[in-house]
Amino acid sequence: MAEPNLYSERSLMAAPPLAFDEPIRRRLELAVAEVCAFRGWNLHACHCRTNPLPWVLTAEASVAKVLHEVKSIATRRLRASRLVGARQPVWAEHGSTIYLWNEDDVLAASEYVVSGQGTDLPGSLRPGPWLNGFRPENPS
Repeated sequence: MAEPNLYSERSLMAAPPLAFDEPIRRRLELAVAEVCAFRGWNLHACHCRTNPLPWVLTAEASVAKVLHEVKSIATRRLRASRLVGARQPVWAEHGSTIYLWNEDDVLAASEYVVSGQGTDLPGSLRPGPWLNGFRPENPS
């Protein structure tokens, strides 16, 4: 029997994974809401953990575009707020994507993101309907 291949993405990382602390979690959740509001995407749930940043949204855009937009804006907001350094890696190469094909799947995934990942963490914006139509007063 062949030995398992232990080569992984983590072994390719230039720096250890970024742990999202309280101010970073808050800024990331605001950035996701900001991007969705700007693009007209429907944000159903977002609940940042120490790492990762799970969200559920519907968009008439490719997964690649959604990931690019969210990661780009969120990274800019973190750097502008001086929550991460100019060269600090923030994200993994891609992102976990699950396609949800009906309203029941969206509701179940949203419930999991909001309530199924353990206790709320300090700094997390309580997910809810306020996210839809969110308009940041100061997006920097």
